[in-house]
Amino acid sequence: MPLSSVRKRYLILELCILFGAVPLLLLLFRSHLRLLLIPLLVLQGGLCTWILWADRGFDRRALGWGNGVPRTFWRRVLVSLSVGVPVLVGLLLLFRSDLWLWFPRHKPHIWLLILIVYPTLSVYPQELIFRTFFFHRYHALFPTRAHLIGVNALCFGLAHVMFGNWVAPVMTVLGGGLFALTYARSHSTLLTFVEHSIWGLLLFTLGPGWFFYSGASLH
Repeated sequence: MPLSSVRKRYLILELCILFGAVPLLLLLFRSHLRLLLIPLLVLQGGLCTWILWADRGFDRRALGWGNGVPRTFWRRVLVSLSVGVPVLVGLLLLFRSDLWLWFPRHKPHIWLLILIVYPTLSVYPQELIFRTFFFHRYHALFPTRAHLIGVNALCFGLAHVMFGNWVAPVMTVLGGGLFALTYARSHSTLLTFVEHSIWGLLLFTLGPGWFFYSGASLH
């Protein structure tokens, strides 16, 4: 069913506020929000889940495995890792070799904590917000799936400007594109959760995760 002009304008405004204005506000107040990031993320993820659950047009299977695991999923993940990880490591060693294995070397206790809680308290809420909620709520605004994936990836990158450096948004635009493509094919929150967790834990282990830690800035 096509959107009415009023509904379309409302959704565009809502998208711009939630995924545009809010991240910029968080950037302005990031020094005061460091300890609140995870609680705010969990709260927002819970709110999005509640909105989706109350929507009769929402297929609740999307909160789990959705349409199932595409046959090409693991092959695509392995290909992206085999290409992306060497590029990331090479760039890191070339420009910021001091960050190589930064968490395991300098903050092993925080690194172990990240390995344990990051997927559940950070990745899953992010996927609920940026994939499950975003795709269901705004898909009718876009003429093609490619447009939806592209805007979703840009919004995901914009959400990371609050870390105060340009590396985090660039990496998350690229990662957001991968995760959005996975969700578009599977309609599975859990599948994007798995893919996002793999990449996130690798970043925090190898070193680039420093750019996502406590508002780290370039120097």
